[in-house]
Amino acid sequence: MALSAGLLTLSLGLIGLNGASALQRSADTPEWSWRGPGPLAVFWSVLPLAILAPAPLLLLSTPLGGFEQLDPAVATLGIALSTNLATTLVVALTVVGTGAANWRAIFGQHQVSSPNLPVADRRGGALGDVAWGLAITVPIVVAAALFSALLIQGTGAVPESPLPPSINSSALLFNLMSAAIIAPIGEEILYRGVITQAWGRQSGARRAILFSAIVFAFAHTLNIGGESITDALAVAFVAFAIRLPLGLALGWLWVRRQSLLATITLHAAYNALLVFAAFSVEYRKAPQGSPQTRVHARYTARHIVVKSSVVRWENGGLAVPPGTPASGGEAHDNRRTSNRARRVKSIRHFGP
Repeated sequence: MALSAGLLTLSLGLIGLNGASALQRSADTPEWSWRGPGPLAVFWSVLPLAILAPAPLLLLSTPLGGFEQLDPAVATLGIALSTNLATTLVVALTVVGTGAANWRAIFGQHQVSSPNLPVADRRGGALGDVAWGLAITVPIVVAAALFSALLIQGTGAVPESPLPPSINSSALLFNLMSAAIIAPIGEEILYRGVITQAWGRQSGARRAILFSAIVFAFAHTLNIGGESITDALAVAFVAFAIRLPLGLALGWLWVRRQSLLATITLHAAYNALLVFAAFSVEYRKAPQGSPQTRVHARYTARHIVVKSSVVRWENGGLAVPPGTPASGGEAHDNRRTSNRARRVKSIRHFGP
């Protein structure tokens, strides 16, 4: 409770400071530049509120027996929705609410162009945005997969996927909603609509692409832990590095098209492709009581605690928890489950 109150106080304080900064900048900054709060200031304002956002879900799930009783894919969807709503709320308060920019400008319809950015390629309009996003999805996925494979082979560190396993069609649907709809919209509003645009209008395209990619990748390391500091740092480094290709591509695409529709399309298609790839490996028609079903039950209880408390699940993925007694056929099933987990991780660890 004390931690929650502290995070809420911190978030409100940062939002207030950002609002005051935006009001000051709107008075002494040229209209073609960024007149809102600094991009890093917005980012740090989002974090505490995003951490607190799933708390109401914990309370609402109490009559149902607690959060751990929910299907992990459903719970992850609720967490994704709450955290991205929190992100959008901070942008609404600190950027839109202060008059620094309106939603049309955040999504790419600028009234005044910046001399620090190249002229946007708006050929094809909205259809062109979608086409560009889809066209570069597969090359980025392939590049990220090869890059992550090299990093994992070199370090031995494998980051956990932010999504639960898609072990059936309903889990697949909920994971797609989380990864390919909710997350791309909320994240692109913050990382490209605000952060990339702010740096671009202030300092130019190159800095905007590079710095926004670094912040984007860094944000995906904040809930990573490990058995030791060295292990945690290795996993965090890999998690950071393997998201840089996507972050750079999203920044480049925003600079070229200056439209969130293009980057949302790329982000959504990238995540959807990974979810489908993982589903093709994970999905098995397993009867009740099979190893896969038992793994799913264990995942339900542990994954939700991880997501809601921003503490990494140490046992990881689909692997059987350490110390689980196994003998005979059960040992064979456990080894088979662990082997499948390693194959699944090789697909899922570099996204969404």
